[in-house]
Amino acid sequence: IYKELRMSILTDKEIKDYAKRGMISPFIDAKIVISEQGISCPSYGLSHCGYDVVLQPKFSIGKKTDRVLSILENNTKDWFDEVEANSIIVPPKGLVLSVTKEHFRLPTNIVGSLFCKSTLARMGIWFPPTIAEPGWEGELVVEILNGNDFPVEIHAGVGIGQMIFFRLDSGVDVPYNGKYQFQTGIAYGTNNTDRLAEIDTPLERGM
Repeated sequence: IYKELRMSILTDKEIKDYAKRGMISPFIDAKIVISEQGISCPSYGLSHCGYDVVLQPKFSIGKKTDRVLSILENNTKDWFDEVEANSIIVPPKGLVLSVTKEHFRLPTNIVGSLFCKSTLARMGIWFPPTIAEPGWEGELVVEILNGNDFPVEIHAGVGIGQMIFFRLDSGVDVPYNGKYQFQTGIAYGTNNTDRLAEIDTPLERGM
């Protein structure tokens, strides 16, 4: 006989409680719709059943080159140019990498998934859902795509996506311990697992 397993989505109240125990840092206990520059912007901070994240002023834009990038490549950084700025222009059909200001520390019974904000999607900007597995810790890299035939400017410090948290019935037996554990800044795609030997993720994380 198998036990029926269920999962639930965390509400704003539950997210706030987990944030107090270190799941999200920095944490804003409100929905903010005015940027630090005093203008209306895509919202960020705590929402009804998620958390709207912002980007750091760090971007990496794909180079214009005929050099082929293989998905087996271990040093994909060579295909990107890094830029530190408060905003960046994403060219038509272009790709820009960035990273969240928020640092996440997921308990072993929580899965996070980052989704593009609807406002940005309606402007032709989107990114694939990014999964943060139980036990993962770090800043989340965002892979931003411009589906338009015209350039679009994106900004750091305003809402870019909503993180939804799913609570499992129980903690996983083996928490995430992969190559992107403890990542900070823009971590590039790689198949290199050499750094796994340096990672020591606790099997239990009481939150």
